[in-house]
Order: sequence, then structure tokens, then C-alpha cells
Amino acid sequence: KTYSVGIATSPDLTHWTKVPQAVIPAPPPGLDVTGFRDPAPWRQGDVWYTAIGSGIRGEVGDFLLYRSSDLRHWDYLHPLYQGSASGQAAANPVDSGDMWECPDFFPLGDRHVLIHSTGGKAYWQSGLLDTKTMLFHPQRSGLLDNGAYYAPKTQLDAHDRRILWGWIQERRPEKDYSAAGWAGVMSLPRVLTLDANNDLQMEIAPQVETLREAEQRFRPTGNETEDRQKLAGLQIQN
Repeated sequence: KTYSVGIATSPDLTHWTKVPQAVIPAPPPGLDVTGFRDPAPWRQGDVWYTAIGSGIRGEVGDFLLYRSSDLRHWDYLHPLYQGSASGQAAANPVDSGDMWECPDFFPLGDRHVLIHSTGGKAYWQSGLLDTKTMLFHPQRSGLLDNGAYYAPKTQLDAHDRRILWGWIQERRPEKDYSAAGWAGVMSLPRVLTLDANNDLQMEIAPQVETLREAEQRFRPTGNETEDRQKLAGLQIQN
């Protein structure tokens, strides 16, 4: 299988021009990777870095770290961080957790946060980035969300808040979402912070409240029959 990383530019985010040649034409020589995708670039001073989702066959899931001065010529450094082998057998190494995808790496407070997806779930780690060695040392970790939440990515808004978006994958049978004419949705945006223990905290972005028009609220009465009737009477207004 051929792996490479390309780049495209756009003046307005609607029309794109693809650079003809791959900027990273192949994984590092000598590594038998199980995947090589989802570059997550960031700028640190005058230098660009990118972490690429990957995994070493039969060993670990990891993110391979590259460095560039111009976004066109990239040098491989080393794994930014490596996990441990799951010990599970699967035709797709993402399913077993031995290939990590959709990385996102960013500063938050006085720590750095690494987000990744594998095995149908999304995870977070917070810790310290050694800027001399460019190695990430996680200190806290956890499951980002439950259910069908996957492949989240973040951005900074106009107020420098770290905003998280996620993909809500389909759990309906294929015939159902084919008949509906749509599949999957994006999650509501969430503002990320770290608490006093450096555990990741999330709150729905307050701008979401401005989208409400015909607001409805459910206030439990303690009477199960009455509460069920009230819930059944709530309808989403288009």
C-alpha cells in the first residue's frame, strides 16, 4: 500500500489548488507502518511541526513527528508519543487500537493535550511537551466521549478559546440512512479547559444558545407516568 501526505492551498476555503507532488512522499524508511494519515500541523515559533497518525505493525500505535520551515519540505524526527500494543488480533489495526488516527496536539493552559481516535473511540491525554527533545510526556488521560463520537478536531476561536468538533458516526442500518438521504452529523462545538488536576473539561460553546428559538424545557415532577407524558409531548420545531 502506498502512503503519502499532500498539501493544497485556498484563498477562500471554497476553491482549492493541490500541490502536484506529495510533500511527504512516504513513511520513514525502515518502519513497517500500519497506516500513515491525518497530518495535524502546528506552528511553534518559526518552525512548523506535524504529527501523523500511524502504528508500527505488531507493536504500537503512535504519531510520527515531522518538522518543516516552509510547509513544503519536511524532515522526520521521531514518534511524538507511542502507545503500547493491545495484544488483540484484527484485520484492521485501527479496530484493535494498534493504529492511531486523527491526531490533534495543542497547548492548553500550562500543559499540552493530545487527542487521538482508535478502536471506535476518541481519547485525550494532557501532559508536558519537552520542547528540546520534542517528546510528549502525558500525565493524565481519559476517554473523550462515549457512543458514536469519533475523529474530533479543534480550532481556536476569535477569543483564543480551544473549540472541539466531533463526528457523530452512524449507528443506524445502512438501509435506514440511505433512505433518509443523510448519514452522520457533526457534534455541537465544545470549549475545552483543564481543571486543577489537568483533567480535560468540556462545555458547550455559549454561542449555541443563540440558535434557540422555540425553547422547551422538561422539569421532572417525580411522577414517572406524568414525566413520560410530558416527554412524549415535546416536539422539535423546524
